[in-house]
Amino acid sequence: MKHIILISIDNLRFDCIGYQPAKKELMKYDVSKYLQTPTLDRIAEKALCFTQCISTNTYTTAAHASAFTGLYPPRHGARAFYETKISKDAHTLAEVLKIFGYETVMMTDTANLFRPLELNRGFDHFFHKDDPGLLEFLEKNKEGKLFVFAHFFDVHEPFLLCENKTYDNSDYRKEVDLLYEKLDLKKYQSIKDSDKGAWRRLVDHLDSKDHEQFFPLYVRGVSKFDRGRFSDFMSGLENMAFLEDSLLVIFSDHGEGKSNTDRPEDFAHGGMLFDSVIRVPLILYKSDIGHKIINETVSIVDIFPTILNLSTNADIHELLPYELDGISLSSLTYDNDRTVYSETWQRDNKKLLIPMVFISSALRQRAVRSENVKYLVNGTPDLFSAADAVEKMSSEVFLQNVYRGLLRRFEEYDEYYAVLSRLNEKRLTKEGFLKHILSSSEFHSKPPYALYDLGEDPFEENPVSILNLSDRDSETVKHFDSIKFISSDPVTSDEIFPGDRSMITDIVRTAGKEDWQDKANMLINNRHLLSCIIDDFIVQHRNKDLVYNRKNFEQVVLRSREFSLFLNERMSKIPSKSIIKNIINKCVPYPTQLQIWNLLSKRIFPRETMRGRMWDKLLSRILNY
Repeated sequence: MKHIILISIDNLRFDCIGYQPAKKELMKYDVSKYLQTPTLDRIAEKALCFTQCISTNTYTTAAHASAFTGLYPPRHGARAFYETKISKDAHTLAEVLKIFGYETVMMTDTANLFRPLELNRGFDHFFHKDDPGLLEFLEKNKEGKLFVFAHFFDVHEPFLLCENKTYDNSDYRKEVDLLYEKLDLKKYQSIKDSDKGAWRRLVDHLDSKDHEQFFPLYVRGVSKFDRGRFSDFMSGLENMAFLEDSLLVIFSDHGEGKSNTDRPEDFAHGGMLFDSVIRVPLILYKSDIGHKIINETVSIVDIFPTILNLSTNADIHELLPYELDGISLSSLTYDNDRTVYSETWQRDNKKLLIPMVFISSALRQRAVRSENVKYLVNGTPDLFSAADAVEKMSSEVFLQNVYRGLLRRFEEYDEYYAVLSRLNEKRLTKEGFLKHILSSSEFHSKPPYALYDLGEDPFEENPVSILNLSDRDSETVKHFDSIKFISSDPVTSDEIFPGDRSMITDIVRTAGKEDWQDKANMLINNRHLLSCIIDDFIVQHRNKDLVYNRKNFEQVVLRSREFSLFLNERMSKIPSKSIIKNIINKCVPYPTQLQIWNLLSKRIFPRETMRGRMWDKLLSRILNY
């Protein structure tokens, strides 16, 4: 076999390809009438087509790392969206194929997502949004053996926008103008905005993107890409006879759709593990394989071993110093009982005002999916399953695991600091606090385990919630145990922003506290707390000079005298908001507590003063409860 072409169509849903029989959601929202994918359909008609391919993640970076390594995220290290690189111990597909004499070529529309995570490792040549340049290179070098990876971002948000500037985007701009008008947001519109700037300004003034308004645009964008840029690219390959005696694999990293249990109408990705996002297309073409529809469950981790199996004569088990999570799909025999793994991480900066200076993430969901059932672990309750688990955790790590792993939310600075102080002063034990959390209304409203019967509930609207596994059958427990096993003992990998540690140390030292080293270590180990402090500083000082850029933000805000004084004060005492929160927790029923704190997090009440007519009315209601 001469060449290998691996194509990633970022954000392409599983049901937006003709071969896929499951189109219930397209029909539900009446968007199938917009779908025209002749280029993809023509390739699929002579290829292996997988109807049940599952991604390992709901976002670009970790999913591509899985496709490139054949490993689930706990084993390749690039797990949370933009924090860590691929592990140095993981071998990429490009690195392995180079050993077998392939010259390796990458083209991506998003170099900023690939290079920092070292997803470009092993590639000899790199192109950025340059289809003509790539095709010209392939024409000149087609006599050799080439591995080509092409990553297209056109289907991704902003919908209907082609990433390649040679294509007409007037239809996109027209639709954005119509959205401003339909959603009554024209007063925020600016003619000075770039194409993407116009979209960002629109979305910034919306609570969310709903299916009704945005699903049609998405599907029309898929059709535009297929009949335009993708058609031209494939024609370029065919015209130079590049596909003869070649292996072509087409997949997506994730889709777009239902992403949030609390807001099912949101049309997005990066959230929870719903099929509309993690179920993706997978097409495998080779002239001597032929056409077949495969309905068994497979994963994007299977791409790595499948390509190696079809392109080399090597024994994969002897080639690599570890076992892959993926299996080769070239044998045409599949395991009907197989389950595949997915996970997603939650980032804290979605509710904060700060730019992405210090990023914190928490493991939000893990799942294994079979043909008919999806088993989900919410948070990380397994961190507390061992008998001596709590005893082994430091107080800081313990609290972080309680808030993020059991309550599935990020801790506020004041509540964290208040409980930590009580633990350090021996006025509270970890076991006592854990017992309090496990009996709380908040924990009981968020069962740690769930499953979906995908046959009876294809839209995943009715989860079977499970508070503990003690009363479940052995088959169900086995699947939850497999989730814990796959994600246990994860690898460590290098940070994308390693300079953050020294920056935090300098900032805390400047604040001048006597115990600044202990405080710096606390904030280094839990950067979310520092993000909370920075966020409060911005709100209270209404700083108009902020520049939303990492380097400028560091100089303008974090190293300012005003911030040093503010940081010193915040680290010296528990803010008064914790007292107010204690009153609310004691005086108000739990559902109302949730409503109150959700409103606070959205800034409906002025956080810097905790005053105002709405707050006074709320406080009066609490005190008179």
